[in-house]
Amino acid sequence: MIYRDGKDKADRVLPFTTFQSENPQDLWKWMAEWEKTTGGKLLAIPHNGNLSNGRMFALTTFSGEPMSKDWAAEAAALGAAVRGDPDEGAE
Repeated sequence: MIYRDGKDKADRVLPFTTFQSENPQDLWKWMAEWEKTTGGKLLAIPHNGNLSNGRMFALTTFSGEPMSKDWAAEAAALGAAVRGDPDEGAE
């Protein structure tokens, strides 16, 4: 998670973690609320997508529902970046 507006806004709330939820839509809701509350901007960059066992790139939502235009728009707005590192995990 990158807080684009500096430490003062980032310190206003506790970070969202997978201990709260593994569902990306819950993260997006948290991000949207944070942006609304602080006026700041966030960027989420998933790390090590190969550990998701394909869930990160599934053609359905986290709960197994078909993707909708609204879901795709939300995903593009708040979680569009994907980290790509060819050496990740290499020893």
